[in-house]
Amino acid sequence: MQTGTPPGLIKKVDPEYPPGFVVHLAEGKGRFRLTINPKSGEVDEVKIVKSCGYKELNELGAKALLQWRFQPGTHSPVEVPVEFYVHGANRILH
Repeated sequence: MQTGTPPGLIKKVDPEYPPGFVVHLAEGKGRFRLTINPKSGEVDEVKIVKSCGYKELNELGAKALLQWRFQPGTHSPVEVPVEFYVHGANRILH
């Protein structure tokens, strides 16, 4: 899986790619909108702008993005592209 790296990002947590999805070669590209708390830099809300194509991948992406932290004062909202894909036997995050 791969995610974008927006300005002000100070803590990035990559989503887990479920092993069962590798067997099925489940892939997808999505886009998420993050609402950032201007005082703490924490992500207050994650909205799916474009689905990754699988409910489970959307949930795993949102769960990871909620753990991201930004520098206080970072402008919000921020849109982040998320891509899940399989490369050989490895799970890759973009």
